[in-house]
Amino acid sequence: MKKGWIIAVLVFLACLTAVGGTMAWLTDRDEAENTFTVGSVAIALSEPLWPGADVRIYPGAVIGKDPTVTVEAKSEDCFVYVWINNELNNEVANAAALNVDTAHWTLVKASGCQTLYRYCDVVRYSEQQTELEKVFTKVTVDKDAVTEANIGLLNGKAIRVKAYAHQSNAIERDDADEKAAAFFSMT
Repeated sequence: MKKGWIIAVLVFLACLTAVGGTMAWLTDRDEAENTFTVGSVAIALSEPLWPGADVRIYPGAVIGKDPTVTVEAKSEDCFVYVWINNELNNEVANAAALNVDTAHWTLVKASGCQTLYRYCDVVRYSEQQTELEKVFTKVTVDKDAVTEANIGLLNGKAIRVKAYAHQSNAIERDDADEKAAAFFSMT
């Protein structure tokens, strides 16, 4: 009888080893690792028509000035803005007119002689840089507003242009407009 128990225990251990080996043989496992990256938005502002630092103005003058924003390659989808501070009009009302391309640039906000424009479309991600339409191409000095008596007020004044871009994913256009206005202290 003792021999019967020993044989039973050995058979049980043999079965246990066979089942355990089979279970080990029929197992599997897998693993997933997700790595995230952060995109970026990069822009450049140029003025190819601007003749230089010493531009002389006079009533009726037409001066080439063409602010052009370029969204750099591989920038995320973004809203693009241009802020203009026309210091000439701050000194003499209607001294200088800008021929803003309102077909491509939408007025977001105006405050005194400062204006904020948004490009009409979201600029989409591209492997290449994207040059946007020029904001305006010329400055026209009004021959009636600028006179011999007040032209001296314009000496040393400027038309300042700055560009700003905001990623368009996960933000509504109106919220991006508010952030752009705040960036330029136009709130």
